[in-house]
Amino acid sequence: VPNMTLMAPKDENELQHMIYTAVQTGHPTAVRYPRGNGIGGGAATDAPAIHRPALQGPGNLTDLIQRAAELRAAQRMEEALETITEAAKLHPDDPRAAFGLAQISFESWRPAAALFAHARTLVPGNLDIVRNHALALAAEGGGTEAKRLLEDALKAAPGWADGHRILAVQRITAGDDAEFDSSYAVAVKAE
Repeated sequence: VPNMTLMAPKDENELQHMIYTAVQTGHPTAVRYPRGNGIGGGAATDAPAIHRPALQGPGNLTDLIQRAAELRAAQRMEEALETITEAAKLHPDDPRAAFGLAQISFESWRPAAALFAHARTLVPGNLDIVRNHALALAAEGGGTEAKRLLEDALKAAPGWADGHRILAVQRITAGDDAEFDSSYAVAVKAE
C-alpha cells in the first residue's frame, strides 16, 4: 500500500500515542502489537491525555518545552524528563530548555547541580536559578558551596528575602547557630 506507515509499540503508553497518530495522519497506518496481555508501560486511564504524534520529528523547541511542562504538571515525570532532555539536546544554549532540564531533573530526584550551573551561565543573575542551584547543591552534599553561592548572590541583591531565608536554613542545617540569625532577621524584615 503506497505511503503506508507500520508502527510497533513496546508498551501501552506507546500504543496510545501510535493510535492517536494513526487517527491524525492522512495516510494508511498499521499498528502491530503482540497477542495477549501487555507488559505494562504506563497507560494510565486516570492520567490526563497528553498525546504526541508518534512520528514526530525533532520538533519545535517551544512545543517540546510546553509538552514537558504539561507532563510535569500531570506528574508524569519520566516522560517530562525525556521531553525536556530532547529539547536541551537540540538547543543546548536555550535558557528555557536548560532551566527546564535542571528543574525537572531536581524534581525527579536526579543530580541537578551541574545542570543548574549551566542554566546560570545562560541567564546570569537570575535569582530563581541561583536559589534552585543552591538547593540542588545542598541536596547533593555541597552545603558549603550552596552557602557560598547564596552569600555571593546576596552581596549583589541584599534585599532578596528568599535568598536570606534559604541561607538561614542552610546555616541551621550545618549547625551554624551563630550566623543563621543574621540571615533570618533580614529575611523576616524584607517580608
